Amino acid sequence: MVGFMGALIIMFLKQRRKMQRMTGYSKNLVFQSWACLFILISLVGCTSDEQINRECSLEYKNSILARMQCIQNREDDKRQQKADADKIKAENQREKNARSCIASDLKRIEGLAKQVDDLVTEDSTLSKLQPPIDNLLVSSSQIRPSDDNIKENVLINTIKTKCDSKFHYLINIMADETGKVKSIKLFSEDSPEGYIEGYIEDFSKNLVKIRQQERLDFFDQSSRVQGSSNGEPALSLKSINKKTINAVAVRFTNAIENGMSGITADVMKCYQDAKFDNQAIQVCMLYDLMAFRLDSEDRAHWMQSIQKDPGPINEYLSQNAFSSRLDNNMEIALTGVPQKHVFDFYNRKCDELEAYLLKLHNEKENNPN
Repeated sequence: MVGFMGALIIMFLKQRRKMQRMTGYSKNLVFQSWACLFILISLVGCTSDEQINRECSLEYKNSILARMQCIQNREDDKRQQKADADKIKAENQREKNARSCIASDLKRIEGLAKQVDDLVTEDSTLSKLQPPIDNLLVSSSQIRPSDDNIKENVLINTIKTKCDSKFHYLINIMADETGKVKSIKLFSEDSPEGYIEGYIEDFSKNLVKIRQQERLDFFDQSSRVQGSSNGEPALSLKSINKKTINAVAVRFTNAIENGMSGITADVMKCYQDAKFDNQAIQVCMLYDLMAFRLDSEDRAHWMQSIQKDPGPINEYLSQNAFSSRLDNNMEIALTGVPQKHVFDFYNRKCDELEAYLLKLHNEKENNPN
């Protein structure tokens, strides 16, 4: 700072010699102007922080104005840093003070999280979920495109604590392109010390995996395939039981009145009505296999008479069409099950279905009215 003041004094003395040649009002005006400038620079061009003075003096030796600006900027930065530090300190203290409050409020917010989780079911869509969630949380949800896939959407909402704290739950409910919910994920953010931060499994679930699991009971652990050489568990589907087998038999009997074309049309309608209902698809697969077996047996009978395969009654019951249809439906309704188990299971059930069809036929023959 001594060098800075010395330079000002030298500049002032030089200007004074020039002013000695001036007279009257101009001389006094220039003198007063320089005096004011000297006072202003003395006041602005220095600071109580000796380190700032020293750094700016070294950095800007030849520019008074640049040095002044340097000092001003450094002091502004210092004040801002102090304000930020004070703010963080105050927030930390606030969160610390709120910890007891949050401990008492956890039961309420976890209860709300559980209710939101219960609202999300296998048949849920975002449009149906939004109103009850908004009413429950008294907060408007946002539905917007997912960051991972722009064709999919996510419903976003929060569960906030009543305490003076930033702590909250973040709710993300993901849906596929059709709007059907894929998952619900709940995250804890700005958690107090001693509480989980991030993903909370207890209030989250993957609906895709749940649907896959509920499509079938993969293996019946209580029974074995009769005569199985490798002792593998038998496949058991909840959808294919005595009741559904009897229902398919009645449907088959009604459709056969219009011949194989009538059965084909009814099998197609069965799949159309099933849509994305996995258990309904599993029942249609049994109906489909029964129709294919009947057409194959009919072709075998004709081959004995005319020594030539007449072919399927229509393209829908051809080997290629049937195999493609079965593969597609297995991927949808029987994900993860080995084909061998599927074929073994459905062949057994077709045998049961044929037996019941024969029973219905005999009853009809014996009681035509």
